[in-house]
Amino acid sequence: MFKLDTPTENDIREKFPKPSDAIQGMVDGLLTMENNPHFEINMTSFGEWVMEDGVRIKPEQICPTDRICFGCAATATVYGAFHLDPQKVDPRDVYDVLEEFEKAIDILRLGITNRLLNWYNVPTNLIHKVNVQRLTLNLHWEMDTDTWKEHIPTLLRFKTILLELEL
Repeated sequence: MFKLDTPTENDIREKFPKPSDAIQGMVDGLLTMENNPHFEINMTSFGEWVMEDGVRIKPEQICPTDRICFGCAATATVYGAFHLDPQKVDPRDVYDVLEEFEKAIDILRLGITNRLLNWYNVPTNLIHKVNVQRLTLNLHWEMDTDTWKEHIPTLLRFKTILLELEL
């Protein structure tokens, strides 16, 4: 159990020891957070708190029951994996601690894999092998607010490439 409301980079590496684990965490987080009434998947911005009528105000001005966190794939990954409550943990606090992991996951949703692999210090020769296999299998995805679910099967096929390479 983590003592802090906001996980650290070490907590992330413990929860997701390999890139394939992070991908599964992203999928699980999106599917989990999709059903949270205080979280809305929005892959056009990060970490804004808004009233339900769309008027932006500062987090401390919002009654916890009135706010919705608009979060990207990276935010959903972290919130889902660590069972964070969007009414209690500000996504900007998570981002401040986990900026590089968040960026790696966020760009992964666009089909760019190198940043995540680099975050895990995967050797260049293995990154090349992963990319060649991905291109050979013609695996392409670009998740956005409206179509992210459609791309999960492709992302999971990519995960199998990583598992075959023990990544």
